[in-house]
Amino acid sequence: MSEEKQRASPGGGVVERRRRRAGASAAESSPDHGDSSGGRETFPLTRCRAEDLAKITGGRWLEFPAPDWRPSSLAFINATVRQRSLLIPKTSTFCNGVDLWSLMPFKRWNCAVLVDKSTAQLTRYPRLQVESATDAVAILARHMRDNFAGTILAVTGSVGKTSTCALLHHTLSGLGTCAALHTLNMQDGTSAQLANLSDEDFCVLEIAGPENVGPASRIARPHVAVLTAIAPAHLIHADSLHKIARLKACIFDWLEPGGVAVINRSVPHFEQIHDKARRNAGKIVTYGDHPEADIRLLNYDVDSQVVSASVCGEEISYPMSVAGRHMAVNSLAVLAAVYGLAFEWRGAASYLGRKTLPPGRGSHHRATIAGKQILLIDDAYNANPASMKAAIEVLAQIEPASGGERVAVLGDMLELGAEEARYHAELAQSIAEAGIDRVYVSGPLMSHLWEQLPVHIRGRKGKSAKHLIRVLKRELGHGDVALFKGSNATNIFAVASALRDLDENNPTPRPRADLGSFARLYT
Repeated sequence: MSEEKQRASPGGGVVERRRRRAGASAAESSPDHGDSSGGRETFPLTRCRAEDLAKITGGRWLEFPAPDWRPSSLAFINATVRQRSLLIPKTSTFCNGVDLWSLMPFKRWNCAVLVDKSTAQLTRYPRLQVESATDAVAILARHMRDNFAGTILAVTGSVGKTSTCALLHHTLSGLGTCAALHTLNMQDGTSAQLANLSDEDFCVLEIAGPENVGPASRIARPHVAVLTAIAPAHLIHADSLHKIARLKACIFDWLEPGGVAVINRSVPHFEQIHDKARRNAGKIVTYGDHPEADIRLLNYDVDSQVVSASVCGEEISYPMSVAGRHMAVNSLAVLAAVYGLAFEWRGAASYLGRKTLPPGRGSHHRATIAGKQILLIDDAYNANPASMKAAIEVLAQIEPASGGERVAVLGDMLELGAEEARYHAELAQSIAEAGIDRVYVSGPLMSHLWEQLPVHIRGRKGKSAKHLIRVLKRELGHGDVALFKGSNATNIFAVASALRDLDENNPTPRPRADLGSFARLYT
């Protein structure tokens, strides 16, 4: 294994933590309990009284909730709202937030609202006013993090974060209890997730944005920090790969003592990143297809989706339920984290074959649309040059049914800075090497790719997302395999969603994605 400082494993104490928590529960029978650290109260959010919340955040109640009210959760998006939640409304200072006006009336019962000056006029709820919603949530996050006895795993990287988090969360759920997984990966989102911690064994956090990694990691203080990739992404925030590597490596600055650093051995500027990790980690585990990786990819079989790997010299094979060599590499990050925590990694590998990814992250859906059988590959959650090329490679590996074609539906890759035109144009080579038969594009930046494509594989340039839906419904053929990929704001995800809803084999279509707020971008 790479250079290590042999300290106690941060994962070896799950049973011990459960024992401590059981003992702590007896000591915490009163909501007035505290800890031994100078009388500082460190009980979880669900045990806080209204006055506790005001004391922790430095706020004041403009209108008090019922005397026996305790928050069931800190609700930071609509999906997290429960009875008795402390709601964070959408404000100018908090980048996520609950849309109060869209909540069903029954969901408003017995909730309170965390407000700042921009939202203090919300009079229908009990309100806790603070100076800044973002700062108050960060304070709550630090408070609950101090009390958390479980293991925190934080994941960052230019690509592969969300899939790695999903695989890691699924695998750890077989080893203990896990806090709910969310993909709100900027500081407001990660702070809100930390503020909801209670007595779980594990918490998996996705941390994005080069400039966000350090501040979010400082609050999270992870026991395991994973760096998946350094690639051209968010270049408007960091204008070079060297700077991206430096900022992403800040995730290792706030590791807990004895913590584990997990690094993709193939990342650019590996030595710089490794040096940063070595100064703070008790253990470093590398992974990937690099010959010097501790957890090394030996083979990925496209047809069977079986991964063969070497784990510090011991060979193992396991099936994957998601396609692509890049997903196989992501699975090695999971094994590296589990190995670093000194858990039974051989058994953990078996969980990797049971996880399917949600829409937008490479999920496959066989649909019948207008009588035509079509395989839809929804990888439209986000895009940058590295993830776009990986998705095109997956498309190349899938054989269409008789008479079918490989079709790519691509939207702009955003936040690439001064070289954005070049990055889009260069996709033409990947498309040619993959043998893609038809390409549909949407967005002004994709015009640079369009100009490089041979005329015979040009499908259509979409005027809008709605236009693309109509075109694809008509032009996708029987047996086609269609990939959908683009940055989230380009709305390609809504095109894929709408086509899935047209599946004649699905008697209960899902609620359709809202196209209205995005359609104007590409009309």
